[in-house]
Amino acid sequence: MNAEVGIMEILSNDGGYSALVGSGNSAKIYYDEAMETTQLPFAIIQEDEIQPNDTKSGVSTVDEDFVYVTHFAEKKTTVRAMATAARTALDRTTGTKNGVIIIGFQFRTQRSDTERLVDKKVFTIEQLYKVMTQQ
Repeated sequence: MNAEVGIMEILSNDGGYSALVGSGNSAKIYYDEAMETTQLPFAIIQEDEIQPNDTKSGVSTVDEDFVYVTHFAEKKTTVRAMATAARTALDRTTGTKNGVIIIGFQFRTQRSDTERLVDKKVFTIEQLYKVMTQQ
């Protein structure tokens, strides 16, 4: 249920990814949206769906969170590097990240696109991850 928080910690502290968007508190990684005037490159993390795994005796102890990570950059090569670095940092990762117990990440799919932000063309790659979290 808090996979977004775990993803934020992993990406903002991963050397490969933070080399592209900054690290720690200065990383240009945002929840749900970024200002149109945000300097490129940056990323947005969005929760899409949560599937609980209820037990006979109560609420779910393990959730499957589906989370999108969308990368934005001025150049196609940069956005591809961001997607590759994110997948390397996230796919099959386990452990406690910012208080979230992550049983595992699974890369699901990816798609690319171009958009216009204010007056500039922007390349994007959107990735979907399934994240198993312990409640």
